[in-house]
Amino acid sequence: APVQEIVSFIDENNVEITLDILLSVIADCALKLILSMSETSLNKPVLKAFIDGEYSPDSYAFLINDLIEEVEGVSDIIDNYSELFAKEYYYEKDVDVIGLLYISLKSSRERKVQGCYYTPSKVAKRLCNNLILSDNMDDKKIFDPCCGTGNFILQFPDSFDYKNVYANDIDSLSVKLARINYALRYRLSDKKLIYSHITESDYLYFPKTKKFDYILGNPPWGYHYSHEEKINLHNKFDCATTLSIESYDIFIEQALNNLKMNGTLSFILPHAILNVKSHTPIRKIIFEKCSFDY
Repeated sequence: APVQEIVSFIDENNVEITLDILLSVIADCALKLILSMSETSLNKPVLKAFIDGEYSPDSYAFLINDLIEEVEGVSDIIDNYSELFAKEYYYEKDVDVIGLLYISLKSSRERKVQGCYYTPSKVAKRLCNNLILSDNMDDKKIFDPCCGTGNFILQFPDSFDYKNVYANDIDSLSVKLARINYALRYRLSDKKLIYSHITESDYLYFPKTKKFDYILGNPPWGYHYSHEEKINLHNKFDCATTLSIESYDIFIEQALNNLKMNGTLSFILPHAILNVKSHTPIRKIIFEKCSFDY
């Protein structure tokens, strides 16, 4: 409801959401989620209290600073757009509130060019609930190579230890939000651990030596690569037989490279992969390397 109210306010008042406003609103949301997990009460807006040094969630302050360290005039933004900072947010273990807020404020056109679409929590939960888990999960590693804001992290089965949870994305801001979700879900404050488990990089160039027992997520569909990128990917991936490259095909091949023997790969994919001719190369690779669970 708070996210819907903010979007409605923006639409009704023709508010131009600059990057500084976007980051400030998300930081406000994150702070309120953190605040709702404690019994702390404040007499002023939480984000203003944070930047004034009157409130600091010590365990998570560096994650908030990551969001707003380059934002100019946060106090002015809060004063000028007070309605955007008047909403209340409450932490729920498996609800990606900051991700939903981010994707709601980010332009639709930008998401399509990047091939990125927000995965509804119920879809992520279903994928995670369908994983076949072993009797001993102590050392089983799970990885989302295109994690976005970390929605899947919030749905991972509780049997995975936080030390074995990993995620990655190419979008810098998404990674910052995924780190917040990871830290809040597992009550973590170790900056080095959080940064090393939730990383920002181009997954298609991950080393094959990194292996995981479970790889899952929602790879980008229809990502627009430059001509130079297409040539590099054509040379790197067996399924990229032409320069007409579908992003989720090469994500599948890369994930299979990073999967341990007898590991599980579970991606959200369009039906086209089953019968469209252009996906024949990746289907061949899947049939050669995989067995299927229904």
